[in-house]
Amino acid sequence: MVHNAVVGRKRDELRGSRSAEVALPARLLDPAFEVEGCYLLPGAEGRERLGIERPAYRSARKGRGPHAWDQHWLLVPLHDRDGVLVGVIWADQPEDRLLPSAERLQALRMFANQATTAVASAAAFEEMRFLADHDPLTRLGNRRAFTRRLAEDVHRATRYGQRFALVVLDVDGFKALNDLHGHLAGDRALQHAAEVMRDQVRRSDCVFRLGGDEFALVLEEAGAEEAAMVVDRIAAGIAAVRADSGMLLRASFGVALAGLTDDPEGLLSAADAAMYEAKRAGAGIRFATAPA
Repeated sequence: MVHNAVVGRKRDELRGSRSAEVALPARLLDPAFEVEGCYLLPGAEGRERLGIERPAYRSARKGRGPHAWDQHWLLVPLHDRDGVLVGVIWADQPEDRLLPSAERLQALRMFANQATTAVASAAAFEEMRFLADHDPLTRLGNRRAFTRRLAEDVHRATRYGQRFALVVLDVDGFKALNDLHGHLAGDRALQHAAEVMRDQVRRSDCVFRLGGDEFALVLEEAGAEEAAMVVDRIAAGIAAVRADSGMLLRASFGVALAGLTDDPEGLLSAADAAMYEAKRAGAGIRFATAPA
């Protein structure tokens, strides 16, 4: 696990320590050591369960008497709504050098519950922000993000002469796959196709799902030759994907280059028309041409 928050200690103290990271929490969260929803283990017990002889970090505080803190391990698990372990709070170095009372453990458990809620809320908020510009199925950019990106690139191409290629593609036979084998098979096919596209573009390029089985790529500083190379790689990758039914997928591509028009919608229409021409001809790829 990653140390997302550290208070009262330095990250350097914990780096490389299996005991600190609780790499194997299932071995530590034993009901025999549960108190008020927390898990209090003698240090030797924790080390033995993780197979650690000499941990990189060891608690420095040590009390005296039957209720003394003596290098114990105090862990509080963080579970999501489905009961899945999402994190662990490891408390240490008590100021009074004593084992925590039931009341303190109750307070720690309450803090852990609040922390879990905060983590879940933050994750939900981040997901909501992500989905404002991304397709929930493929995790690619959505049409809203595509429209914004295309307008920016057309502006730069018109004003500064920067090159880029717009590629529009359609997964052939997708409707038949959906009709014969159901939407779940179709969804998985789209996810596979999206993964292929992500793997075959550069970090500066962008991939979008426009809707249904139609996708678009914006390839920075790309001309006809570079766009054709990317299309070839993506076509080969999609052709290698077997849908759940065993059906092989293929795609048709239309490409429009910067400078064809200074209108983003016009450039998209040109690439879209070229893609449908490629589909009708069974040619795989067509380049858009300027209107006569």
